[in-house]
Amino acid sequence: MPILRSFSMPGICLRRLLPDAGRVRGVVCGVACGLLLGQVALASGTERVVALPLGELGQPSQGVRPMAAGSTVATVHFVGDHHLLVTFPVRKLMKRLAECLPEDDDRMIDAVLVDVPSGKVAARTTWRVHDGGQYLWELGGGRFLLRVRDRLVTVAPLEHLSAEEPFEEHKLLTFDHSIRVVLVSPENDLLTVETQERVKPKAVAATPAAGGAASPGLLRRPQGVDGVEETEQPVPPVEMSFFRFAKDGETLKAVRAGTMLARVPTDVPMTGMGYLDISEESKGRWLFDYVAHSGKKTELSPYDTTCYPSAKFVSRSEFVAFGCRGSQDKLEIGGFNMLGEEMWQQNFFDSFVDPVFSLAPEAGRFALGRAVTLTPPSERMGREVSGDELTGEDVQVLQMETGRQLFHVTLTPAQRVGQNFSLAPDGTEVAVIRAGAVEVYRLPALTGKDKAMVKKAREVALEQDLGPILLPTRKRAALASVAAENTAQPVENRVVSAAGSAFASAPAQTAETQKPAEAAKQGEHTIQVGDVPADGPRRRPTLYGEDGRAPQ
Repeated sequence: MPILRSFSMPGICLRRLLPDAGRVRGVVCGVACGLLLGQVALASGTERVVALPLGELGQPSQGVRPMAAGSTVATVHFVGDHHLLVTFPVRKLMKRLAECLPEDDDRMIDAVLVDVPSGKVAARTTWRVHDGGQYLWELGGGRFLLRVRDRLVTVAPLEHLSAEEPFEEHKLLTFDHSIRVVLVSPENDLLTVETQERVKPKAVAATPAAGGAASPGLLRRPQGVDGVEETEQPVPPVEMSFFRFAKDGETLKAVRAGTMLARVPTDVPMTGMGYLDISEESKGRWLFDYVAHSGKKTELSPYDTTCYPSAKFVSRSEFVAFGCRGSQDKLEIGGFNMLGEEMWQQNFFDSFVDPVFSLAPEAGRFALGRAVTLTPPSERMGREVSGDELTGEDVQVLQMETGRQLFHVTLTPAQRVGQNFSLAPDGTEVAVIRAGAVEVYRLPALTGKDKAMVKKAREVALEQDLGPILLPTRKRAALASVAAENTAQPVENRVVSAAGSAFASAPAQTAETQKPAEAAKQGEHTIQVGDVPADGPRRRPTLYGEDGRAPQ
């Protein structure tokens, strides 16, 4: 499974919020920076509720070495008000299966439903997965999405706790091609699954052996070192399939809402109601437009950044964006809403890769995890960061409307795919895996002002459209540099953040099995990510024609 495209950004220092030209910007607060030096920084009203040793739940002892890209060592998720779902790999005998592939890296995963704060195990099961990628996603309401190679099923252990098998699996989707990326929208109203056909090495004639006799044809893997000629393989397109969830009694169904072809795995900032369209107005200024799936466009706050911004929805009506100021090593994060406001902005002061999130939209809070590295992006030049370069994982909980930090902790070993921390759906607690234990902390309650701001944000009227997802074909010069940078990484580690590269609509239907993607379908056109834009930056209104001449 690919991980989200790497960004290098530094550790957050809170800022005092000041008005600036109709928006709110920040000034560095030295006191908050001091808090970040400690391993655990707690805001007023925060306290540790419980610590559950993973060894008592059955996890083998783990070292403190940071994990390499894509590794999932242990996960923790809130389930209901008083339970946690904890998963971790275990060593057990595995039967030989006919479905196993030569490239499989099978693991046995124990899933444990734990009562908090007693620590009592309420239910347990074991899953067998076939790779080291992410296998679990939250769907809300105590329901989870489980991936076993190219098959997606749902489990709801707390809901079926009284049943004979609380972890009973319910089939959701099966794909013919390899699942590369799975994305779930902030409020669990949209599922995006990206698949790609597996590429098999070509059979080529080997170099004649000594004495002139030719050895049999061998399967040669693509390589280009030590004078060995590289074997080119066509890279198949990535098919992005969008699904909305629907309840059929107690069963959750996935209703197909659209399809899109892309050159590489792509992360589109999207919800079930719309997506963000990002365009460059001028050098150093970028525009955010919210486009409902019905086509209605809303212009949002501009963002001043010298590099292409990467956006992430943290609720249906709020998002954060990563950018930089003057240098790719000087990155920042800003908070935006659908009222056209940039609510806050904060700088980073240490380098990291792969920001990951855990969200509590109804509380207006989000947890941000960062795999910290001593190697700044200017020194990496597109090279993937290895596990030895990671120094730990920084996790913070922020109030979305103000950018106020509520919680900060450093986790070791670092887990680049996240899921070793979880924010409760009501935003009142956070769970982390640290020092061989699951720790749960109670967070400060929302103030009256916080509640008013959250209510205002959630009452923003958005276009309610559940029709097909029709992403327009859009070309951007900014994507050229992103795609070029990603070519230095293995295919399995590329996910480009973009607002879309090509689209082909599909009728809404309940999908149990996805058919293979075709490079050219009737009525469908695709482009390569990175083409020079045809529309260019947004122009000011004018009566002059495209040739610059006054009308006759």
